[in-house]
Amino acid sequence: MDLHLPETDGLTATQCIRQAELPDQRGLIFALTASPDRSTRECSLAAGRQDHLTKPLDFERFRALVGEFLRDQQR
Repeated sequence: MDLHLPETDGLTATQCIRQAELPDQRGLIFALTASPDRSTRECSLAAGRQDHLTKPLDFERFRALVGEFLRDQQR
């Protein structure tokens, strides 16, 4: 999810999604942004995202993140 969305910002959207989820049905949400700023990363994680990825996308890190999420879902 990007940080800047047309109707609402990505942090608010993440918070709304997390509030609507059941505790045992938590989806994968991560930031993909051009902002490498540490405070932006901290806000992303505090909003409930699993990770904060920056552009250009590191495909190995992305694959690891998705793989970890899928392994956790199988437990």
